[in-house]
Amino acid sequence: LPLRTDLSGDPSFVELVGRVRGVVLGAFDHQDVPFERLVEDLTPTRDLSRNPIIQVWFDLLSPGQDFRLDSGVSTEPFPSGLVTTRFDVELHLTETASGELIGELIYAADLFEAGTMRRFADHYQNLLKAVVAAPSAPLSRLQMAGPDELQEMLVEWNDTAVAVDDTRTLAGVFQDQAAATPEGLAVVWDGGSLT
Repeated sequence: LPLRTDLSGDPSFVELVGRVRGVVLGAFDHQDVPFERLVEDLTPTRDLSRNPIIQVWFDLLSPGQDFRLDSGVSTEPFPSGLVTTRFDVELHLTETASGELIGELIYAADLFEAGTMRRFADHYQNLLKAVVAAPSAPLSRLQMAGPDELQEMLVEWNDTAVAVDDTRTLAGVFQDQAAATPEGLAVVWDGGSLT
């Protein structure tokens, strides 16, 4: 079922769960509508490079149970080694018998780099920890970046020890650079370039 949840008003996680519950219960009323009919009725702008309704897929699966045939033969999952995605990002979580969650993150490799998706997974784990620690905090207050990433963004990339002439405007800096290197490349695109 495609779901869309309203995040306006900076709700807490507890409030968000309530909103999601309402959306899911409402969606169950339409669960028998074929996906193709939904696309046809909504007539979204078609872009063949992406799914018309859903870009992100999330599911939470219950612990697997042994499947036994009448003949006494038992089965177990067999990884095929072939991984494809129907959406831009898919996150599949499975609860183990001991209550732990294990996950599989699948993504469109032509859209995302492996490092970006590792960071996505780290942010998701950090967000879950933040929700457990403060479920009533507004969503905007929940931290996704880890300590190392925060150090990099807030300290290393924010080195304010460099003296800056705050009387100059961006347009003035641009004009000075253009005057100093009038033949230097300013813009490059597929069809050419401008100095």
